[in-house]
Amino acid sequence: RIPAACPARRWSGQPRLGILRLTPFALSLHSLPVSSLSDFRLFTGFLVALALTLGSHAAPPVVTNVNTSQSFLSKQVEIRYDLQDADSARVRVSLLVSEDGGGTWNVPAQSLIGFGFGAGVTPGRDRYILWNAPADWPGHQSSLVRFRVVVNDDPIPADMALIPARTTPMF
Repeated sequence: RIPAACPARRWSGQPRLGILRLTPFALSLHSLPVSSLSDFRLFTGFLVALALTLGSHAAPPVVTNVNTSQSFLSKQVEIRYDLQDADSARVRVSLLVSEDGGGTWNVPAQSLIGFGFGAGVTPGRDRYILWNAPADWPGHQSSLVRFRVVVNDDPIPADMALIPARTTPMF
């Protein structure tokens, strides 16, 4: 139902394009005059390109074939996995460790080496992380230890560093 206070608009006979404008408070539809068919094609081409660009970043990274092994002598843990991502050349990968079968993920995992963690990891087969468990978690042993490889499509910029969460005393 249109309120009586809204003026009726007449069509001028000139083709127009509809534009949606989203503001923090409202979504409104505006129409713009189109002076030629080439303007219309240019505008629709822009909309198609925008839709394809926005839609192409929808695929999340996929981690498969996670395998772990522990060295008998050094007690270091090797984590290998495959990583697929259709829309990102580089991703950020972190490792979570659980001592209770996945109930909580609070075992410290700071001493990591390999090409399968951090910012700038490229998708592919057989990504590799080596965790120095005795350095981060000395004297612990559990048959319920689980590993979670976490991948984020939004890598940290090259001029920044990831600082793991921990309690830090403030002076």
